[in-house]
Amino acid sequence: MSEDVFKITVKIAARTIQLNIPRAEEEKFRNAARRLNNLIALYRAKYTEVAESDYELILLMSALHLGVDFFGEIERKDILPLLEKIEQWGNEIDESLGCSE
Repeated sequence: MSEDVFKITVKIAARTIQLNIPRAEEEKFRNAARRLNNLIALYRAKYTEVAESDYELILLMSALHLGVDFFGEIERKDILPLLEKIEQWGNEIDESLGCSE
């Protein structure tokens, strides 16, 4: 095994998983596992009748929630350069007009 890769153990939905990951990614993996476990707990509490009979559905709903969060973040980052440019133009206009902040 490479020096850059090492084994971690995470627990998701009462299952222990061992993963070989890049050392630099450890925090991301642990945070992702924590977030997923929090969502699973949220959906189990919200849909107790489903959680008892169809635990797979709770896992799928949690995974979908993470996917929506992920794609929402991507969309936000897509417009971030535009927002920064608009802010820059606003500052330039303020300077040209002699406005102070």
